[in-house]
Amino acid sequence: MRRRGVDASLPFSVFAETKKGNMDMHIHMRRPVTVLSIAAVVLSASLIAPLSGSGQTHAAGGVLLRYHWTVGQHFSERATSSQDIAVVFPKVPGASSTSKEIDRYISSYTVTKVFPDGSGLVHIVYSNVSITKDGKTAQYPLKGYALDLKVSTLGDVLSKTTTGKASADLPSDITDPTPIDYPKAAIPVGGSWTRSDTIASLGTMVEHLRLESVGSMQGRQTATLVVTAAVPIWTTMNGMAVKGTLTVSGKQVVFVDVFADAAPVHMTMSLNATIKGPIDGVTMSGTMTISSTEDGIPLS
Repeated sequence: MRRRGVDASLPFSVFAETKKGNMDMHIHMRRPVTVLSIAAVVLSASLIAPLSGSGQTHAAGGVLLRYHWTVGQHFSERATSSQDIAVVFPKVPGASSTSKEIDRYISSYTVTKVFPDGSGLVHIVYSNVSITKDGKTAQYPLKGYALDLKVSTLGDVLSKTTTGKASADLPSDITDPTPIDYPKAAIPVGGSWTRSDTIASLGTMVEHLRLESVGSMQGRQTATLVVTAAVPIWTTMNGMAVKGTLTVSGKQVVFVDVFADAAPVHMTMSLNATIKGPIDGVTMSGTMTISSTEDGIPLS
């Protein structure tokens, strides 16, 4: 269940480092609303309780969003995220830099156990994992690597077990998937709720989720969710002051019974900021622009 949107939920994994006068920075988007894992948010595998008569529960005042786990549920998706970064120091020749990264992988989720309180244990594995950076591609087989998340009916991660090891270079969607959490009360079609997350190096960020519509596809109930965020950023990374605005937007159509993607998903994220601080003992001022997209295609 990946959260889609910002490194999802607000959903970001961020790290930065300076190398020979250049700032090398990567931000991975976690899709806020996805089916488990992960992340897709998330986004993943968030589930909504079925409607009366067809997969979704209508309560007084709206729709009650809940995970509704069943042993044997299985879903998978192909994810591709692309990120372009440009750091410009106009007064320092040779100090500016650009970078492009494309991450690809297939995530598969299987519900292996349902507990008396309605929470479910979801087993997550990955395949066809690769990272292409500035034209060079590295493969990550991830043989023996898996995650088991116990997720409540509201989306809280009650426990997490990791089997095997994964490279630190991998997107946080793989190493630290986070399902989306739902509002405790029923929500009407057209209604929205917010969720916040504290992201390393960026601080607390808030995203807005709106239930745009409910419908059906292939005889199954669907829900359309819209994710947006416009977050002021004012922080310090490796001694560099960063000030700007991060925006996120996207829409996701999911099957309400398992919150698996019912249609291809496209999310966008951008960060436009000014940067100032010392690099190799020299105070430098410039701009940083990051543009990211994340696309998911349901496979099963």
